[in-house]
Amino acid sequence: MKIFNTRQLFHTVSLTSFVMGVYSTINGVQAKELQEQLNKANNRNELLHAKISDLQDKSIQSLSENSQIRASLDEVNKTFTEVNETVNTINNTSNSEVQSSIIEDKMDELVSNVSKGRDIVEKLIDLINKGSGDGSSSSNFLDSFSELSSFISSLNIEQSLALVHISGSIAIFLSLLTIISVFYGNIIISYLKLETRFPKFKKLIELRLKFQNYYLLLNIFIILFVLVGIVYVNIIIILH
Repeated sequence: MKIFNTRQLFHTVSLTSFVMGVYSTINGVQAKELQEQLNKANNRNELLHAKISDLQDKSIQSLSENSQIRASLDEVNKTFTEVNETVNTINNTSNSEVQSSIIEDKMDELVSNVSKGRDIVEKLIDLINKGSGDGSSSSNFLDSFSELSSFISSLNIEQSLALVHISGSIAIFLSLLTIISVFYGNIIISYLKLETRFPKFKKLIELRLKFQNYYLLLNIFIILFVLVGIVYVNIIIILH
């Protein structure tokens, strides 16, 4: 039973890490796309500024006596200079203020979901510790989980993508172990005739048979969920 609880615990942690990694990767891609768009806008503004400067030089040479045209060109040049300075200011602060503001607005739902996932893990740990009577292990694990959450938030896109694949693979592996135990457990029970040899475990075996379909469907759903998540994240990476 302790081994089973440990496997469930790792299963929950791997799924939580997978979900957090997916969100981290998606937000990293969005932040990168925002930075690229800002750089493109800055480049376009610099090209326009260069064209205006060239036009100003040519106009001054050919129409040096026309003060009205010269004043208009000066005003246009001043306007583009101010725009260029504004874009540069935004570009310099995009990695902290602007980017953080935009991402924070989009991360509200993520923070809520991660908090809910953490609450579920805490409840699971409390249930396990009630059976073992050891409360210190729960505190140590939650500290480790908090460190894991901080670590994931500091990863770049490539590292987040690697975390998605690793945690997803672990979740699939554990689900496959559960499915294998469901299929081959009945074979072993029938082959060894455990119900006949150990009548005390008959009720436990019958209870296991009632829940085996539930475990089977749950783990199939987990595998499909992880695979769809991995495909979705990789499609986003390819398109961006």
